[in-house]
Amino acid sequence: MNVSQKGIDLITRFEGVILHSYLCPKGVLTIGVGHTGSDVTKDMVITEKEAENLLKKDLKKFESKLNYSIEQDHVNLNQNQFDACISFIFNLGFSAFIFSTLYKKLKAGDYSGASDEFLKWVYITKNVNGERIKIRLKGLETRRNAERELFLS
Repeated sequence: MNVSQKGIDLITRFEGVILHSYLCPKGVLTIGVGHTGSDVTKDMVITEKEAENLLKKDLKKFESKLNYSIEQDHVNLNQNQFDACISFIFNLGFSAFIFSTLYKKLKAGDYSGASDEFLKWVYITKNVNGERIKIRLKGLETRRNAERELFLS
């Protein structure tokens, strides 16, 4: 399964398209549609086409990992559920997803319970004066609600 345009639109809506490198709220260099990695450098500038290509490349990696996992674990997802999971993975990383209670509930066939798990992922952890603190972000609340709504539709 591949992410649909609806899923791409959801990701783009929350990530935005920024054509110069910047630090995300967690302090990671980012460019385009939430693209991070060693290829992102300070003061980098790209075109909209390059941002689109980076997004498609990033999504292929996540689609492949999710497809493999759901096949191995006999999890059935419809297109909207797949898209919601890809958006979640794109934002938080595959490891956070695969080891989450959300995925455990999917494996158990508890789709309603899995949908509720989206709403728990609304915090970032930040170092403040040498202390790690959790910060609740309104933007993450809005995104998780949109992912949950898509998952349930």
